[in-house]
Amino acid sequence: MASRTYAWLGAVLGVGIALGAPSSARAGSLLTNGSFENLNNTFVNQSNGCMAVYADDSTTIPDWTVSHGVTSDIAWCNGPAAFYPAADGDYWIDLTGFGTDSPNGAIRQTISVTPGDSYTVDFMWGNLSNGDPGVDIDGVPVALNTPTGVGDPYYFIQGTFIAGSDPTPYLEFYNATPGAAAMIIDAGSLTLTDDTGGGGSIGVAEPASLALLCSGIAGAAMLRRMRRSRRV
Repeated sequence: MASRTYAWLGAVLGVGIALGAPSSARAGSLLTNGSFENLNNTFVNQSNGCMAVYADDSTTIPDWTVSHGVTSDIAWCNGPAAFYPAADGDYWIDLTGFGTDSPNGAIRQTISVTPGDSYTVDFMWGNLSNGDPGVDIDGVPVALNTPTGVGDPYYFIQGTFIAGSDPTPYLEFYNATPGAAAMIIDAGSLTLTDDTGGGGSIGVAEPASLALLCSGIAGAAMLRRMRRSRRV
């Protein structure tokens, strides 16, 4: 899944000048293990390449916690061994558990954000899913776009939110359709969309970059004068 990197690249009078990344630039996903990989060798193939992760507050899936109050299990599956491929890496999760065991399946991770900044969360949604997925930040739902892509075998879904006052909220993927037979999620990602709301400096060049910019302008002016002198 593509990540977003914020940097400046200026072009002045046809002369390209790299201004460098601002001090607030942040690259890559802010989620860890967004593809639910078996990082700690805790996966056990119980049936058809899948493992039933029982009990709320379970941390069997590395870097993730089964949300408090989940009724039953969440299915954690190894794509190469299971009936369905992974969108990223080898593993994925089904929030409905084995069959429809878990009508309120959810999994969460604590994230670090800057209050007031804008963030985008995106993930892949398996086309075998027959219900709507949901995302919330500390229990506040994130508005998600209509699934895009060919849907074979995954659709792409994303939503944007502005961080509240808590700098370390939890991000949660949840089953928004109790009774659904499948809710396959993979390749979760969280990226900074705009940090200007939290006092960041996207688009503000540092002194060294400003010096480069001035040098570029001066060089371009010199080239223009040289071209004029040749015409005389």
